Amino acid sequence: RNAVSFQRKFQRIGLCIGSVEHRIILEILTLGTGNDLAGYIICFAALITRFVNRNGLACSVGCPKALAFSADIICGFPGETEEEFQKSKEFVDKIDFYETHIFKYSKRKGTKAAVMENQVPEQIKTVRSNELLQLDAEKRKKYEDTLIGKEVEVLMEESVTLNGKTVQVGHTKEYVKIALETDTNLQNQLICVKINTNSQIIH
Repeated sequence: RNAVSFQRKFQRIGLCIGSVEHRIILEILTLGTGNDLAGYIICFAALITRFVNRNGLACSVGCPKALAFSADIICGFPGETEEEFQKSKEFVDKIDFYETHIFKYSKRKGTKAAVMENQVPEQIKTVRSNELLQLDAEKRKKYEDTLIGKEVEVLMEESVTLNGKTVQVGHTKEYVKIALETDTNLQNQLICVKINTNSQIIH
């Protein structure tokens, strides 16, 4: 998008999964994309797990230079059992994702998934979604707390008004959104910002 952003080395990796269970991944992706892509997603999930195990670390928690992982997760895809959901939840807990975007599966007329057997009841999908949302909030805060008191490099992108104050907003290498209170236009500049409070981290 601009010269500066192309030169930066981002330290965040995103993963889109419905469940870490191979059966669920295959069923989701083979509906329209084929087994090859499903295999790639399974291998990627396995690679992340192996990376964590071999290095003995939680990917997102620690110094700001650590990798920050994010994931999109669908709850309640047809046929998802309680055991499969719990394994997915354990995976998210183990990896220490900085962010998990949680979605409840919803039927769409004309899709193959809409007529699959063993549709998960809405109330169960809501319970599972809420559990993952709570876990996401805990993981996010745990990671963001490691930034307090530290200086981070931020690519400033725009000027906005928050709570009646003018701030410059941008992202770190881990794609954490940071606000700096100043009237100076810092757009498209790399700035070292000290994070004093959680209020400087924007969601």
